Amino acid sequence: RSRRYSRHSSSVREQNNVILASLVSRKSNKSSNKDESPSNKVRQQEAAKPEDFPELSYRDLGPIGKTIAGVTEIVFATAMEYATGFFTGIMFGTLVGLPGFLFRPMDPAVRQSLSVEMKNRFVRMNSRSMSWAKNFGSISAAFGGFGVAVKVLRNGEEDVWNQIFSSAAAGAFFARKEGPRAMLQGAILYGGLIYLVSGGVGKNRQLQEYTERPVTTF
Repeated sequence: RSRRYSRHSSSVREQNNVILASLVSRKSNKSSNKDESPSNKVRQQEAAKPEDFPELSYRDLGPIGKTIAGVTEIVFATAMEYATGFFTGIMFGTLVGLPGFLFRPMDPAVRQSLSVEMKNRFVRMNSRSMSWAKNFGSISAAFGGFGVAVKVLRNGEEDVWNQIFSSAAAGAFFARKEGPRAMLQGAILYGGLIYLVSGGVGKNRQLQEYTERPVTTF
């Protein structure tokens, strides 16, 4: 009987040990799950996210995409340049016409009431300011629009040739009312001027390097 009792007690102990070990493992798993910090969860979520899409440039677009992007950029740039030049022309025209508005009468030989005289002077100043605004706007829009158009036609290239070609196109545009010959002369004049100002294309410009030397005192 003692042997049977000892065997029974040993089997009960083994079962208790197994149960205790399983309980301890469960508690340890729960504690480890609780101890996970939010930063680790965020890192795991970021790692699970798909890779970001690569950035596409103008050269990576297809023919239709380049056409749409190019036309949009040209229209937007031309409109913005015209608006900038227009408001600049109004400001300069107003500043230039302000002395005439204050001190130059419309017709010294004809006497008018003060309100009528001031109204006529303001109309004169306003018409001159609007003329300046239109001229400034057309000049700014021509240079800005042709600059973007040349860049688009050259597949996004940006160098001195863009300035030369856009200036030549602007010169031809300014002389459009005088005929083809005048347009050709204007293109050569504006494009050649920018070519000379830029120092020519293809010339290797070497920057002068300056070295600091100690000053000797006598």
